[in-house]
Amino acid sequence: MAATFDATLSTAKDRARMLLGDVPDNGASGTVSSPMLQDETIEAMLEAHPYNEAVRQLAMGLLSRFSAEPDNYEEGNGVKLSWRSRLEGWKAILKELKVTAPPATVRSGIAIGQLSAPDMTEMRSD
Repeated sequence: MAATFDATLSTAKDRARMLLGDVPDNGASGTVSSPMLQDETIEAMLEAHPYNEAVRQLAMGLLSRFSAEPDNYEEGNGVKLSWRSRLEGWKAILKELKVTAPPATVRSGIAIGQLSAPDMTEMRSD
């Protein structure tokens, strides 16, 4: 498994990785040393769904995975992490890329994409 990033954003995978904040610390092209997602995971989601929905689902997965983690984490060697800002970023992605589903049914007398006469079947004829 690999976790790579191309800073030219030439692929959907690289654009998704950039939006999710899963890039090398310096933002340059190369291998992500501590990835949150593997390339295969991102690519599989992009193959299964349109881009916005794929990124939304990846963000939802990261939210559920990391929301249970402590807000702040620190190791003795100076490594410090704060999840709160990342969680807010992923929530913003969910809101920004929200997909609205079309209505499940269309009422009689209404046509989508064209004009039509109203349904008059229940009107009196006198």
